[in-house]
Amino acid sequence: QDLLVRQFPTISILDVERTGKKILSIVEQMTWALQIMALLSILAGLVILYSISREKARDQKWEINLLKVLGASFKDLRNQVRFEFGLLGFCASIIGVSLSTMVSFILSKYIFDKVWSFQIALPLFVVLSVVTLSILTAEWATKKVLKEKPSSILQDCN
Repeated sequence: QDLLVRQFPTISILDVERTGKKILSIVEQMTWALQIMALLSILAGLVILYSISREKARDQKWEINLLKVLGASFKDLRNQVRFEFGLLGFCASIIGVSLSTMVSFILSKYIFDKVWSFQIALPLFVVLSVVTLSILTAEWATKKVLKEKPSSILQDCN
């Protein structure tokens, strides 16, 4: 290659294989960085959800114990938490999946010349995962308050 360039100075030689490998290496690094950022975002969201669930359970301690006195079982209260935070996770994931799908479509249409395909499996997996993680996190955060005996409120009043 060097001999050709010396003999014909107006000719440019590009090593396509090396350039392609370098581009793929950069894309892999960007993918890795985006996956780490997504994981950190999920962890931050779970910490926030845990804090919100725990604080909400503490704020509603009286109402929860009143429901126990009126005959609500631990299972009923746990199902109420599951429904509430499952619905919250479902709405959040639907909004997130919808926005990301719209952005990917717009980027695909205007930047990558309409090369876009929609696969339903990934959005469904994201929605189910977010709902499941929301429910599990909320249950873990509220378990202590839900298991308290209703008599603990009377002891707190004295």
